[in-house]
Amino acid sequence: PPFTTSSSIQVFDHPDGTGSVFVMEHIDMSYHSSGQSQYAQLGENLAHLHLHNANLLCSPNAQSDVPPVRQFGFDVPTCCGFIPQDNRWCDNWPEFYAKQRLKPQLDMIEDKV
Repeated sequence: PPFTTSSSIQVFDHPDGTGSVFVMEHIDMSYHSSGQSQYAQLGENLAHLHLHNANLLCSPNAQSDVPPVRQFGFDVPTCCGFIPQDNRWCDNWPEFYAKQRLKPQLDMIEDKV
C-alpha cells in the first residue's frame, strides 16, 4: 500500500497545566507479508519534508502558504518522548544540532555517570 501520514486526532491541555498534548493516529510500521517494511518510505517522506524549506529558498517560483525560514530551530520548546528539546534559533545546522540535540543527550549521560 502507499505510504500515508498520521492524521491528527486532538490537541488538549496537559492535565498538570504544563503544556499541551498532541494525539495522532497510530500507523502500523511492522513488516508486511511481503517482507517489506515501510521504514524506507518513511525515511524518504521525512527527508522530503525537511527539504521543503530548502526547496523554497532555492526556487524563486516555489509556492507555499508560509515563507521559508533562514535559520534552524523553532519558536517553542518541544519534546522527544519525555525529554524536552531546546529549539533556540541558530544560523547554521551543525551548530543547532550540536548544541540543541547532541549536547543535551551527552549531558544526561554524563549526569548519570
